[in-house]
Amino acid sequence: MKPSWAGEESVWRDHWMQSVYYNPRPIQLTQGTKYCLQSFHDEYSFWFNIGLNGDSLGVETSVLQHPPCTCGVHSALSRSRFGLFNDRERQEKYVTTLGPFVTKESVCLVLSEGSVLPFLLAGLGARKVYVHESNGWSKRAMGKLVDHAGLGKQIILLDNIRDDTLAGLEVLILEQFRFN
Repeated sequence: MKPSWAGEESVWRDHWMQSVYYNPRPIQLTQGTKYCLQSFHDEYSFWFNIGLNGDSLGVETSVLQHPPCTCGVHSALSRSRFGLFNDRERQEKYVTTLGPFVTKESVCLVLSEGSVLPFLLAGLGARKVYVHESNGWSKRAMGKLVDHAGLGKQIILLDNIRDDTLAGLEVLILEQFRFN
């Protein structure tokens, strides 16, 4: 809803981001105790801290630093790209479309950056899913996701595409996406 102070010539869009935020350290909450919830933000992110409140404005008055990303995925993938990993409707369309072409003997090649497609192809039962990530940051992040999912023998990240990689290839997928 456009605010009353916005002029007729201004374009207004409501943007909401539903998320779950974790406290930087565990805290046991007790009914009846007052707490202070502190919120912080930069240009792209929100983060929070909760602590005992008492009657003051909070125990920690200094601004907390943005929580560092230790997995690399958050640094490599844009928020919109990250959102595609959770887009069930899009994933269902991919599975419906690709399902008839993927068997337990299928060898697939995915050309993309930070795509959910290798995981969907592995879930459909493809024997091998080769992935060429041209972006180094994205490749490292995807490698961590593949390892975390325990799919290192099924999803193979490539440095280069060689002729022997293409031998026996049955499914080639190019998902256009650019980071910049």
